[in-house]
Amino acid sequence: GKTSLMRCITGLWKADRGTLWLDGDALGPLERSLRMVMGVVFQEPSLDNRLSAIDNLLLVAKLFGIGSREARRRAGDLLEFMELGDRAKDKTATFSGGMRRRLELARALIHNPQVLLLDEPTVGLDPAALDRTWQRILAIRDMQGLSVLVSTNRAEEASRCDRLIVMDR
Repeated sequence: GKTSLMRCITGLWKADRGTLWLDGDALGPLERSLRMVMGVVFQEPSLDNRLSAIDNLLLVAKLFGIGSREARRRAGDLLEFMELGDRAKDKTATFSGGMRRRLELARALIHNPQVLLLDEPTVGLDPAALDRTWQRILAIRDMQGLSVLVSTNRAEEASRCDRLIVMDR
């Protein structure tokens, strides 16, 4: 149910009913204005492992219409923030699971979204990597005034949230 809801919010699936609101405005399915202000980290990995870390970020920046110079600046800043700066030119196929998750988070932030959707963002991470990932998520939230929507089965992740919704059936 949680991943299905995330797919509806992101426009990958059409919802049967309900209305999504953003800043007081009702949004229709697949509305471009929503996609422009939303960064998403899906449960399933979605990096191109044939590309380097920086090329994964630059590709998404180009899709959002960010100019080359600005895209390189943002990508460099995000890679440093995620402690991946020294691996910028390495293919992501050589990265550990934790490194890939951090890169996916950086990729979701390259266009400075207002809303960040995270579907099971720490699945497969060891406890230390989970904690570091959450430190980054909370730091980004506080620095950028970002709204973060997280789906999780982990009580320790839910306890870091300001508000909770429990889905049952």
